[in-house]
Amino acid sequence: LASVHLVEEDKTAVLRFADQASLNSACEFVSRFQWRCKVVIDSPYLRYYDQQKVWQYQVSNKWAAHHADMARLIERIPPRQDLIIEHGARRYFIEKYNRQQGRQTNLRTQNQRMIRRIRIHVWAPKENPIFAKAIPVIATEEQFDSFFYNTRAAPRPPRETNVAASVAAAAGQGNTAARFHLHRSEPPQNQIASEREKRLSAAQKVVPSQLTRVDSKYSVIGDTRQYSAWRALDDDEDEDYQTLMRECGMRADAFSAVWNHLVPPSEALLQFATQAQSSSGEYRLATPLFYIADAFEEQDVAIMEQGFVAAAAAAMDVEQFTFFGKVASAMEAFSGDADGDNNIKIFMCSVYLTPPQQTDLQQNGEVNVEDVSTIQLVACACVNVFGLKKALAIE
Repeated sequence: LASVHLVEEDKTAVLRFADQASLNSACEFVSRFQWRCKVVIDSPYLRYYDQQKVWQYQVSNKWAAHHADMARLIERIPPRQDLIIEHGARRYFIEKYNRQQGRQTNLRTQNQRMIRRIRIHVWAPKENPIFAKAIPVIATEEQFDSFFYNTRAAPRPPRETNVAASVAAAAGQGNTAARFHLHRSEPPQNQIASEREKRLSAAQKVVPSQLTRVDSKYSVIGDTRQYSAWRALDDDEDEDYQTLMRECGMRADAFSAVWNHLVPPSEALLQFATQAQSSSGEYRLATPLFYIADAFEEQDVAIMEQGFVAAAAAAMDVEQFTFFGKVASAMEAFSGDADGDNNIKIFMCSVYLTPPQQTDLQQNGEVNVEDVSTIQLVACACVNVFGLKKALAIE
């Protein structure tokens, strides 16, 4: 065992091993108990020192670390205080509920995210070579002696710090769902509305125009549901993520969620791909094409769970799907409904088209597809329908 990195708030520990044999031995050991483990190649928690405090913001059902400069600004805000801070080109209204929890509001987009502070605990054996590296010591801030004995606390010796690298295995007690559950930060219940309004009014005096709340129908409400065939994207540098941002004319923080499709191509799709690569083949690949699902008919749920398959089409009572070359065109033609959170799902696909279909797409910017076996899911974006219309200037 090379090192252990504990995130107490998530009830998760990341165990780093020096070689594959040690990792396999550990996996075999935990299999004897009612524990669950997952092997990972890397973890963001491996980069932190022992006792390092990290400020994070919520992205969908996960937490992402703030930039170090942004974290320092948040840390300096006293508990139960509100403050407007700037980082780069962005301005945020920070509501700090206590030392560990709060909420940030992007003043331009009015997008709100919960924030939290966690502490990383790191252990490693003394013979671990990383102890020999020159790592700055980060000492704890809590001094309880003066609290209990009313005396000046003697400085505690600094703890050894640690940096991690390479391969890790995340292990925790209980079932997988419980172990990976991320606790949501909530404001203290004893915080009365009048006090919050008073503090908010004080902040509005600083930047009154920026803090004017937009209509609640534009609120970005994250989709935190888990889909076995999809992987949530947190990195807006991902190529598919960039494509969806470009097509929707929106920033990354305006999306409720973005996913990549994980299911490999079917045998039928592989055959279509072979034909598309042949000069004599009938089918040609068109990508990306976009389809917006009707939430009232639960098309979005059916596609997320089953994909574009015959059974799903039959259940939705749909004989054909209309794909568009642009999200704006798909939104203009969309006559369905959003879900209860005003969200719609935009499916980005690759579709193998026949010559007549290729002509329709070139001339009209849209194409009807009856054979669902020619559709390959690539990614999906969940977005507020009113925010999307506003971004695309659609009435």
